[in-house]
Amino acid sequence: MRASRLETFLQAGRRRPPTGPGTVLIDLPRATVRVRVAGSGPHTIAIVPDPPNVIEHYDRLIEVLSPDVRVVCFEAPGFGFSLPKPDFDFGIDAQVETIAALLSRLGFGPYALAFPCFAGLVAVRLAAHHPELVSHVVLVQTASWPEEIGWVRRVDSRGMLQTPFVGQLLTSFGKRRVARGWYRAALPRGADAAPFLRPALDAFDHGAAYCLASAFQAAVRQPEPRLRAVRQPALVVWGGADRTHRHTDERSILVYAPHADWAEFDAAGHFPDLEQPERFRDELLHFLR
Repeated sequence: MRASRLETFLQAGRRRPPTGPGTVLIDLPRATVRVRVAGSGPHTIAIVPDPPNVIEHYDRLIEVLSPDVRVVCFEAPGFGFSLPKPDFDFGIDAQVETIAALLSRLGFGPYALAFPCFAGLVAVRLAAHHPELVSHVVLVQTASWPEEIGWVRRVDSRGMLQTPFVGQLLTSFGKRRVARGWYRAALPRGADAAPFLRPALDAFDHGAAYCLASAFQAAVRQPEPRLRAVRQPALVVWGGADRTHRHTDERSILVYAPHADWAEFDAAGHFPDLEQPERFRDELLHFLR
């Protein structure tokens, strides 16, 4: 058995996805993806929650964005209530294929992709391979591929999550503990983690997945993908108080978007869009205009 299939099997049972306005499950060839659609406007923003965040973490951001733009927020396969199918291997190509299928199915394109951290690299590849789907790229707390791999090795310094089967067991049976530790490290020093931790634990209580080990293993074991510079307008958003990225070269992302606008949120941690949603809205709308 592939290690990622073990993690999916252990975390797939007894799912009771929260329901809300505009929230649906969409069945695709390689995954069933949970999506919320809200708002309307001249642009459509596609957002992927940064795990262990789920769609509910984005309630406030969706609220402030939806008067001006349509928002499509969806959980990546293997996280939250999006369930990967047996042939989904968590590699970047599987993610691009699945997200492209989802965005095409929804039919709201072209989209401004606002993807965080490692998902930002998926956005870079998606923008190159499916330019008809992508009008703009917003890279939130994303560094270059080598820098992101270095980040993985630092946040998992003992290599436990990167070890097949061992990592899958740790995340499946210890995801609450992993989430607590992650929010403590990712938010600015002294910040209250409760507003992030509560929705994550509630999602876990409803059967949400957190297949972090499979995602880490897929990233560190695959050859570095050839990522072409995006041709679409680009914006980089960076939280300067993110302690998990204190040794990351934040400017390395410019190798894929040398023309990008830059917005530094000095007081924000790993989630600048969620920690300062009104400022993120203002930066995004200014960029789109």
